[in-house]
Amino acid sequence: MLQNKLKEGDESNVQMPPYFRFLTLLGFRIFQVEQVEAVVLEVGLGGRLDATNVVPTPMVCGVAALGMDHVEILGDTLYLIGREKAGIFKTGVPALTVPQIPEGMKALCEVAEAKEVQLREVQPLAVSTIGHVPAHGQGLLEHIGIGGAHQLVNAGLAVELCRVWAQRCVSLGCMPRHLAGTFERCQKELAENKLPDEFARGLRDTRWAGRAQVIDDLPRNLFDGCHGRHHEQQTSVLENLAYFLDGAHTPESMQACAQWFCDVQAEIYAGRPETVNDDTRNVLVFNCMEERDPSSLLGPLAKAVQESNIEFSAAYFVPNDSSRSSLSSAVSGPQTTPAATLNLEKELPWQHRLQTTWDALLKQRQRLKGVAPPDASKSVHSESFLSNSLAGTLAVVHDSARRSPKTRVQVLVTGSLHLVGDVLRLLKRVPL
Repeated sequence: MLQNKLKEGDESNVQMPPYFRFLTLLGFRIFQVEQVEAVVLEVGLGGRLDATNVVPTPMVCGVAALGMDHVEILGDTLYLIGREKAGIFKTGVPALTVPQIPEGMKALCEVAEAKEVQLREVQPLAVSTIGHVPAHGQGLLEHIGIGGAHQLVNAGLAVELCRVWAQRCVSLGCMPRHLAGTFERCQKELAENKLPDEFARGLRDTRWAGRAQVIDDLPRNLFDGCHGRHHEQQTSVLENLAYFLDGAHTPESMQACAQWFCDVQAEIYAGRPETVNDDTRNVLVFNCMEERDPSSLLGPLAKAVQESNIEFSAAYFVPNDSSRSSLSSAVSGPQTTPAATLNLEKELPWQHRLQTTWDALLKQRQRLKGVAPPDASKSVHSESFLSNSLAGTLAVVHDSARRSPKTRVQVLVTGSLHLVGDVLRLLKRVPL
């Protein structure tokens, strides 16, 4: 909106920078005006040619786990992607990374050597660092605000980035005076393998909307009025409905998302794993961009849930609201009749491809396990649905939870950050 306003008032015919470059410039200006003391600057795409890669001497550089993302721009191997990511390295500036697969680490090391950069591998956050946590695993994860075992890797990198930043600030004489005493104490505690309270609080209070996010306090009447539904005066919480949102959109992040979802179920049903599907109805809401390989995203999810004895009773494949310019037919939500389904298959060819991929993966996993569907005459396809309305899909799920108060309905939304963002908007949980 701001960019368009600037264009309206510009009579010089000077070309405006692309959107992300404009936001980057605006961000730098805001930092300058507000006299920001420290900035965590994350690249938008890749690194080497990214708009953010204009700071000549950052305090420290970090590269998180590499993944197969934006392959059409960065390259189709982790080696090529790693070289692009390592483009943020600067001579004389320390660089940190996490354990990588060999080809990715090889790329990072090659660029670091060429630029005379000291690259160091940081290990995941360990129990010994926090000290009072009794055991590795869920006990430790309780101290990190974002769910998922992979966050231990990210937390380890975050802690070390902060430690190196503070160390460099002190050595270069640019540490803000009011923080000097605090960081001197923190450095001492970290040297003793203890996590300072300030660091622990930062990890614990971290929230990232749409990443391993659980929403389980939705009002009963949230979707009243949608598609002619009767308005319910009661506004109490629908206690048997929970949304699990994760914007995973690469094979690596989808595997982490699947593991997080399964770990949460294991925690909920600890001590009674045989009842994991008895009083629970798991629902999948999925979409991804058309340049993605559906099997590489849905495959890890199908594998993880079946290995954990978790069943999805329904899977909905629906376009993102935010990326659709128009609808070829009336918005109607999930359809079950043969005629309506056939119309949606024609209207939504990409979502139909996702649906058939999911059905095929489930059948394949069942054959590998030597398990036949509960009803051999019933196709797995009947448990997956196409929908041209995200709001209609969520309303159907909401209604099913209201009609069956003794059944816990758990909705996993994943495959696209755009999809997760649209769901957050519909659930009225868009972060400010």
